[in-house]
Amino acid sequence: MRYLIVYHQRLGDIVHLFAGAKHLADQGHEVLIECNHRYHDIFRCANYVTPSSPFNRPDVDVILPLQIHEYVDGGGPRFEEYRHSGQSWGQFVYDRTPELAGSYGPPVFTDYFEMDDQEDDRPIVAPYGYSQKTPIPPEVVLDTARRLFGRSLYILTDQPHEHRMDGHLYVKRLRELPAVIRRARDFMTINTSTSIIAAGAREAGTYWHIQEPVNNFQDDTLFGGKVLMP
Repeated sequence: MRYLIVYHQRLGDIVHLFAGAKHLADQGHEVLIECNHRYHDIFRCANYVTPSSPFNRPDVDVILPLQIHEYVDGGGPRFEEYRHSGQSWGQFVYDRTPELAGSYGPPVFTDYFEMDDQEDDRPIVAPYGYSQKTPIPPEVVLDTARRLFGRSLYILTDQPHEHRMDGHLYVKRLRELPAVIRRARDFMTINTSTSIIAAGAREAGTYWHIQEPVNNFQDDTLFGGKVLMP
C-alpha cells in the first residue's frame, strides 16, 4: 500500500516521524511524508521514505493527517487539543494512530553526507531553537558547555553569523546535519530538532541534552542524551 503522512512544518516533528515511516516501510509499504519543501533535503538521509509537496498531492491508498501545527505560524485547533491532552508528542501523534502504534523511537538514518570543513576536535553546541515553550537563553547554554568541555566551541547554526567568543558551524543543507552531529567528539543540544537528530545519529549517552528549566513533559523529548540542567 501507499501511505501519505501529512505533517507540513517543524523539522524536529518531521524527523520524529521517520521511525513511523520505517515501521510502515518494513512491512512492505511505500511511505511519503507531505511537508513544506524547505524540509525535503533531510529525506536524503532516509532511503525508506520520500518527501511530498503539499501543492501536488499524489494518489495514495492511506492518508494519515498527523500535523499538530495547522497554521502557518504554528498552532491551531489540533495543537490546542494536544496541549490540553497532557500527553507527550509521541503519545499524542503515535499512540493515537493505529498504523504507527508501538513504533515511536529515534529516527533511523541510512545515509550520511559529510561537510568538507568540519573539525572533529572541537565540541559542537546547538543552542538555538524556534518553538521552545520555555526558551533557554543561548548564552546560558554556551556557558554550560564551556564549563563542561573547558575549551572553545563550534556553535551549530542555520544562519551565517559569527559569535564573539566561539566559531560557528553553518550547515547550509539539512542532509549534512546527521553527519555533523555524529562526527562531533562532544555534542550538546537544547530541546530542538538537533536533539531528535542526535538520537538517531549517536549512541545513547554520547551527547548532552540541556533540559528546559521547567519540566516540560510535553515538549522535551529525551531519547538518549545525558540530561543536564542549565
